[in-house]
Amino acid sequence: AMQRYRRLRQQLWLRVWWRTGLASFRDCLNWAAYLVPVAIVAPHWLQGYVAFGVVSQVVMAFQASLSSLSIVVRKFRSVSSLAAEGSRIEDLVVALGPDTSALALPVTVSGQGAEVEGLTLSLPSGTQLFHNLSFSVRPGQRLLIVGSSGCGKTTLLRALAGLWADGTGKLRRTASCVFVPQEPFMPEGSLRRVLTFPLANDGKALSDGVILAAAHASLLDSVLRRYELTEVADWESVLSRGEQQRCAF
Repeated sequence: AMQRYRRLRQQLWLRVWWRTGLASFRDCLNWAAYLVPVAIVAPHWLQGYVAFGVVSQVVMAFQASLSSLSIVVRKFRSVSSLAAEGSRIEDLVVALGPDTSALALPVTVSGQGAEVEGLTLSLPSGTQLFHNLSFSVRPGQRLLIVGSSGCGKTTLLRALAGLWADGTGKLRRTASCVFVPQEPFMPEGSLRRVLTFPLANDGKALSDGVILAAAHASLLDSVLRRYELTEVADWESVLSRGEQQRCAF
């Protein structure tokens, strides 16, 4: 950890020196735009070869020429940001390429329920999360996975969804499988819109009775007592995290 901190500190200091040098160079260049043409034309003006107005004209002409030639210096930060953003976009394109999907653990989509056999998952750094995990969940059964933060609970769900590559084992799940994120998306609009998302037209294909019955089954009675289906609010603020997750269900 101390070695990484030293490298980070060295990089920060190097960045400071680069910025200081660049700022000093730009300041000197700006002052040179005034002093250099004056130093060149002043002797001719003192000798009476040119009028005083010529000095101003030469200064303005020199500044215009220098501004055109120093565009790289003035746009140095923008060019650096563009290069960094281009590099990140290129990495994203590579990560989303068609070949990366083959790296994920294969998941068999068939039958009912879910089944895991001999599953071993690791982090990209090589740290093993768990070894030789096996379980099965049949229709109507419930399975609660508990553990400390970082033990691999979310990684297990990612593997079942086909979104994890580091590991070995057999995975099978039913085709009618829905994964609810830890932080559900709360759409803008009425409570009906929240409870029927992602159906179109605020779920008008469903009757109020069907929506209320599903809300009751998801233990949202307290929400229904506070709000009507047609009421609009900032749901991310007025609903607790647990209520938001039950709305997603």
